[in-house]
Amino acid sequence: MVLRGELEALPARRIAETAARAVRAVEVRFAAVTAIPAEGSYLLLVLHGAREPLPRRLCREADRLPVDVAERVAAAWCEGERTVAAVDPAIAEPTAAAVERAIRRAMAALFPDDYADTYGLELFGMRITIGGSFGF
Repeated sequence: MVLRGELEALPARRIAETAARAVRAVEVRFAAVTAIPAEGSYLLLVLHGAREPLPRRLCREADRLPVDVAERVAAAWCEGERTVAAVDPAIAEPTAAAVERAIRRAMAALFPDDYADTYGLELFGMRITIGGSFGF
């Protein structure tokens, strides 16, 4: 995970742990680094104060992104310089708890868990599916 920006009350390690816990259905571990990898896929997380959402070309401009007071959390899944998916939720207030909530919302948007939609519904703790079979 490439991390741009910082919040004094929220260390980089805790940001990475919050992002990893927010990805549902798989076990993920993120390590916060500041350098963009030369190749391959990565998660880009930017704490910034721009009033407008950052552009969808986040991955191409990652080294030039504005970072200051954390009023927004931009997150993008990048494949090299190509932005596969990006979100930029606003933060209610620049506190550690609000930033963590925004990170969780961003991860849920980037890595949705569509298991219930694909394989059935959860109703009062029980998995309900529709299926059938026949045989001879």
